[in-house]
Amino acid sequence: MLDFSAGSMTCAIAGIDENRKVICIEKDEKIFGLGKNRVIKHQKEKGTDLCIK
Repeated sequence: MLDFSAGSMTCAIAGIDENRKVICIEKDEKIFGLGKNRVIKHQKEKGTDLCIK
Protein backbone atom coordinates (compact mmCIF):
# COMPACT_ATOMS: atom_id res chain seq x y z
CA MET A 1 0.00 0.00 0.00
CA LEU A 2 1.37 3.42 -0.93
CA ASP A 3 0.13 6.60 0.72
CA PHE A 4 1.87 9.59 -0.86
CA SER A 5 0.18 12.14 1.39
CA ALA A 6 0.25 10.26 4.68
CA GLY A 7 -0.71 13.00 7.14
CA SER A 8 -1.88 11.29 10.33
CA MET A 9 -1.00 7.81 8.98
CA THR A 10 -4.54 6.41 9.03
CA CYS A 11 -3.80 4.30 5.93
CA ALA A 12 -0.63 2.98 7.57
CA ILE A 13 -2.59 1.82 10.61
CA ALA A 14 -5.21 0.18 8.38
CA GLY A 15 -2.42 -1.56 6.46
CA ILE A 16 -0.85 -2.82 9.68
CA ASP A 17 -4.21 -4.18 10.82
CA GLU A 18 -4.60 -6.01 7.48
CA ASN A 19 -1.03 -7.40 7.51
CA ARG A 20 -0.02 -5.39 4.44
CA LYS A 21 3.26 -3.70 3.61
CA VAL A 22 2.87 0.06 3.76
CA ILE A 23 4.93 2.94 2.37
CA CYS A 24 3.98 6.40 3.60
CA ILE A 25 5.28 9.72 2.28
CA GLU A 26 4.62 13.06 3.93
CA LYS A 27 6.21 16.38 2.90
CA ASP A 28 5.76 18.15 6.24
CA GLU A 29 8.31 16.79 8.74
CA LYS A 30 6.30 17.89 11.78
CA ILE A 31 3.14 16.13 10.56
CA PHE A 32 5.19 13.06 9.61
CA GLY A 33 6.67 12.91 13.11
CA LEU A 34 3.21 13.03 14.70
CA GLY A 35 1.95 10.29 12.38
CA LYS A 36 5.07 8.20 12.94
CA ASN A 37 4.55 8.33 16.71
CA ARG A 38 0.92 7.28 16.21
CA VAL A 39 2.02 4.26 14.14
CA ILE A 40 4.68 3.28 16.68
CA LYS A 41 2.11 3.44 19.49
CA HIS A 42 -0.34 1.35 17.45
CA GLN A 43 2.30 -1.29 16.67
CA LYS A 44 3.31 -1.54 20.33
CA GLU A 45 -0.34 -1.98 21.36
CA LYS A 46 -0.80 -4.74 18.76
CA GLY A 47 2.55 -6.36 19.57
CA THR A 48 3.70 -6.23 15.94
CA ASP A 49 7.27 -5.66 14.75
CA LEU A 50 8.41 -2.06 14.55
CA CYS A 51 9.70 -1.27 11.08
CA ILE A 52 9.81 2.52 10.88
CA LYS A 53 12.50 4.33 8.93
